[in-house]
Amino acid sequence: MRTDIVTVRESESLREVALGLRTAMKAQPDKACAVVLSAEGEFKGVVTAWWLLLYMEQAVQGEALKGKAARDFEETFRTVCRKSLSRRAGDALERDVPVVKPQDALSTVLEAMLSSRRRWAVVMEGGKVLGVIAAEDLFMQMELDEIEG
Repeated sequence: MRTDIVTVRESESLREVALGLRTAMKAQPDKACAVVLSAEGEFKGVVTAWWLLLYMEQAVQGEALKGKAARDFEETFRTVCRKSLSRRAGDALERDVPVVKPQDALSTVLEAMLSSRRRWAVVMEGGKVLGVIAAEDLFMQMELDEIEG
């Protein structure tokens, strides 16, 4: 479980979320998940780097950029990104992230991730977020027998 997670309030802008993720990912590239909390500290969902990319793609497609000249495309793309990133984190978060308990077996965590088709699970106890588990964390826990060549 990762306890050194990026946390943001749902009222923060997606730009602030993206900056927080980029800062964390410079030190650890696989820290691509920000936990979103309400003003009262209640878990609301997550925003991942991948989710932000999907969100930006949808915003750009909505602006009908096809067929624009390269110069117009670049300016329109920047404008769309600026507008999209000014929205609140609470407007663009993933809510259907699996939630697990710290005592859950790894098989339970894996099953929750697979059934929800998410590569992150939030670890909670007593209404508080304790950390997150990434698919990479589960992979690193696999017992691999050495194969002799």
